[in-house]
Amino acid sequence: MRTPAKVAVLLSVLGAPLAAQQASVVTTTQGLTFDDPTEVGLEAYTMVTSSFLGSHPITPWLSAGAGVRFARASMTPTAAATVDLASLSSTEVFAVARRGRVQLRGSFAPAVGSTRLSSEHLVLSSLAGSEVLPFPVRGWGRGNGVALDATVRVGSALELLASVRRHGWYTPIAGDPLEYRLGPEVRLGARLFTAPSALSLVEVGLVMSRNGADQNKRQDVFDPGTRARLHVSGIFPIGRATFLLRGDLYHRGMGRAFEPVETIELVPRSVLGGGNDTRARTIYSATLETRAPVGPVSMILTASGQVGQGAGESTLAWGGLATEIEFRPPLPGRWFIVPSGRVFTGRIAPLRGYESSVAAWEVSGVLRWEGR
Repeated sequence: MRTPAKVAVLLSVLGAPLAAQQASVVTTTQGLTFDDPTEVGLEAYTMVTSSFLGSHPITPWLSAGAGVRFARASMTPTAAATVDLASLSSTEVFAVARRGRVQLRGSFAPAVGSTRLSSEHLVLSSLAGSEVLPFPVRGWGRGNGVALDATVRVGSALELLASVRRHGWYTPIAGDPLEYRLGPEVRLGARLFTAPSALSLVEVGLVMSRNGADQNKRQDVFDPGTRARLHVSGIFPIGRATFLLRGDLYHRGMGRAFEPVETIELVPRSVLGGGNDTRARTIYSATLETRAPVGPVSMILTASGQVGQGAGESTLAWGGLATEIEFRPPLPGRWFIVPSGRVFTGRIAPLRGYESSVAAWEVSGVLRWEGR
């Protein structure tokens, strides 16, 4: 079996949808509590999200789709009342074109949901955007965005990736004259595949990204720095089970504030509510996932660990269990239900001199349809 065919088979084993027609609905509930709330200024944080994603072929080489996500979050600051925010958090329409070894994906994300947030809601939103904590929502109240992504297959085992993103203007704070725009982003990357045996696969990938400066009223205010993500993963079958091992290294270079940080501390690039931190950050993580058939269902067991250094130091570990169940209603296509849950615990230091233990839980459900 040639390497591209092995890749398709192994991705199918791990649950990546390969059907041209596909749709999914996902609902996730998460909760966090802190052992020493005074150190982080927060006692608890919860988030509930619901999302829909679907795509449909238009021609043999062109497909289109859309996605939308609703989120409700609540935080309980120390010595303050609970703050709630609920609205659409993101919407996207996209088109994907494939010809030979080239794939292009264009997308437009209109500004939706809550905008002109209060200072309390903006802090709540910035918590969701933390690079340390695993929230599916990256915040509310952003401006419009457009993106173009390109993937080129070179030979049988190499992919080259490139993308550009552009953001629109928006007013993040209610009653404040701040007019903000996130800087444009360029990403370049590559993925290398190799198949040591007929049913195993090793992948190495590197993506570099660079943002232009964020602006307030067309004046540069913050440069978030260069980011790089390196991952190494392997898929190996043992008996009837399939094992996925993955290691990631994420590095964000030092940022630069063109104005005093106090004047821009409530805009979206935050470190657990710490504002626009100019310090560098490195996060190391490792994951072991096991998938095995148990009767008519597939059981998926996951264990992960993460260590963060620099801005927002952290040490986290989590484990999870999911069950993929295929059922056959009197409808076309293949239908799957995937209930799952996970817990994690560890230590987090969002700002210099502040540290607290953190514990969290997550339950989710996925309904997925794949056309034939």
